[in-house]
Amino acid sequence: MKLLDKKWKWAVAIILLLGVALLVFLVYISFFWTCCPEPPGEVLRAACQAEGGYFVETLEICRLPTSDAGKACKDSSECEGFCETNLSAGEISKVANEEQVEKTGACGQWKNFFSGCFYTVEDGATERLCAD
Repeated sequence: MKLLDKKWKWAVAIILLLGVALLVFLVYISFFWTCCPEPPGEVLRAACQAEGGYFVETLEICRLPTSDAGKACKDSSECEGFCETNLSAGEISKVANEEQVEKTGACGQWKNFFSGCFYTVEDGATERLCAD
């Protein structure tokens, strides 16, 4: 009689152990397959596009358009973005030599993104602005 009792206890223990293992596996699968949102880049892209922006994938930056692009300006404080200007070769040389170049500009088309170098107008004077 004792041999049957031992076999019964082992069978119950094995069934319970398999049940617990299955339960742990199901909890693990449900957590890791449903817990996590989209990758950060995808979330940023969706938020950017919802604001009418252009998502730069390689930098994970949202370029937000301005509503005043092209408006004449003498300082970036008059624009949503930068007050930008184009310079002639002679004017570029003057700015490089730290000579003052008086100029008006136009409000840029982006609020918060720039890459490379361009010229801005601040308080009527031209400055070179560079960023990666």
